[in-house]
Amino acid sequence: MNSKIKALYGLGIFSFALFIILMVSSVLISGAVGNYQSETNLYFFGSIIPLLTSFVIYAIIQIEKKQHKGRMVYLTREPFSELVKQTTLQNQDDKCNMCNMSLNKYVIEYDHIDNDKTNNQLSNCQALCINCHSKKIRTN
Repeated sequence: MNSKIKALYGLGIFSFALFIILMVSSVLISGAVGNYQSETNLYFFGSIIPLLTSFVIYAIIQIEKKQHKGRMVYLTREPFSELVKQTTLQNQDDKCNMCNMSLNKYVIEYDHIDNDKTNNQLSNCQALCINCHSKKIRTN
């Protein structure tokens, strides 16, 4: 989740909690004092601001999520084409690009060199053995 959305969630939760606290204290004070008019109105109107802030923050979060989903659709992962895979393997002489182990008997994993999953150019493809691919993933 985006750090901006996380911060907005925190602020929204804080505002809503403040609203609840003010409303509960309004009820408690009005019952204890017996003055329902002036004290209750003060706390009620004071609690409206955090409630409205919570609604505004919720709306902003929903807008951010929609914009983020739009970017995610654009950044969906596409596999390398068969031509790119075959050419990469031929260019590497059927060997792992990191350890030079022969890949003839092993499962071949094709990796994006620059970690950009949308960049499926031949220059961004490398064939790796399972061990080297898992090491690369762990270090990134």
